[in-house]
Amino acid sequence: MSIYGKKYDASYTVEATAVFGITIGILMAMIMLGFHIYHTYSEEILSYEKKVEDPANTFRLISYGKDVLEEVFKD
Repeated sequence: MSIYGKKYDASYTVEATAVFGITIGILMAMIMLGFHIYHTYSEEILSYEKKVEDPANTFRLISYGKDVLEEVFKD
């Protein structure tokens, strides 16, 4: 393409602009989707947390469980 005796090859620049525009749009959509999923399910995941009512009893049960497993699987 020649304008006033100068050559301009801008086809790659125009194509790159379109590709970068689409790529940035897709990346922004993925980031926004990640935030949406996080905010949607964060309360639900936190609600599944089991509250330890008696920590001492839980510790004893874990200790007894370890003792039983050691007894069962000893060589």
